Amino acid sequence: MHKVIGLFVLLWFLSAQSLFVCRENECDFVKCKCLKYDDCKKPNQDVRRGGWCGCCFICYTSLGENETCPFQHFLGGPPPTSGCAKGLTCYNGTCQREA
Repeated sequence: MHKVIGLFVLLWFLSAQSLFVCRENECDFVKCKCLKYDDCKKPNQDVRRGGWCGCCFICYTSLGENETCPFQHFLGGPPPTSGCAKGLTCYNGTCQREA
């Protein structure tokens, strides 16, 4: 009985994984908000691809050293719109220099 349940869980997990894969032409079916470069006026902001499979442009904020960085969820939640700048990594909730 335990083997059957284990097999069922494994098959469910494998099928659920396929839901998170970006397929060819995925962006053909995504409607994006019209974003202009002037919409991203905060300090350290730039426009880059984000959202589901990188289909849409978003305002992305690069965070400096010791700034609070967003918690990254394994599954669920919207894609992040901010993150640590190059050379920094999120550690214990703040951007720190990579060792």
